[in-house]
Amino acid sequence: SNCPVTDNLTGTPSGTCAATLDPGTNYQLILTSGMTDLAGNNLAIDNYTLFRTREAPSIIATFPDNGSEKISISVEPRFQFDSSMKPNSFIDNVSVTVDCVPYPTSGSDCGFYSSYDSTADNLTVNPTGSWPGNTTITVTIKGRNGNFPYSGIYEATDGIFMPSDYVMNFKTSVIDNTLSDNLSHGLVAFYRFNGNANDETNNA
Repeated sequence: SNCPVTDNLTGTPSGTCAATLDPGTNYQLILTSGMTDLAGNNLAIDNYTLFRTREAPSIIATFPDNGSEKISISVEPRFQFDSSMKPNSFIDNVSVTVDCVPYPTSGSDCGFYSSYDSTADNLTVNPTGSWPGNTTITVTIKGRNGNFPYSGIYEATDGIFMPSDYVMNFKTSVIDNTLSDNLSHGLVAFYRFNGNANDETNNA
């Protein structure tokens, strides 16, 4: 009576408590002496069995570290899991989201696509182009949201959801356009000069 009675993935009634025990929980199963076999014989004494269910999946490491600053605008954030995850539970803009503050009005945006490596148990968030400079990028990997249909990520073996959202943020470095502008202007001047290298005035 103290554990969920809905299927973890579909949200439909399972009919028995045993179908959806809570992850990472100690349970005690008691077979009482009042039980009888088919011949009507009582169990001599109460029988106790203790067991613990498998832990819910979790993220154990990230790159870059949460709260990092001056990070390259081309960085591809990675999330390491402690167990194998179901690849199709990672849905961009649903169970994996990215926010930018301030949100860019032009140039680079917050577009991304994610990819899960089942051999290494890690998720990579790839920017589409590059992240905007001098911007706080927040990546959220969503756990079970408590409502059906569930939008969170879950592990591959038993479909156990990550219990809560995992939020990581980093701040990109400032993009200095002055140097690139100077290099561009210098390059134009170089080509113009070399293009008229035979001109006596330019040679002078």
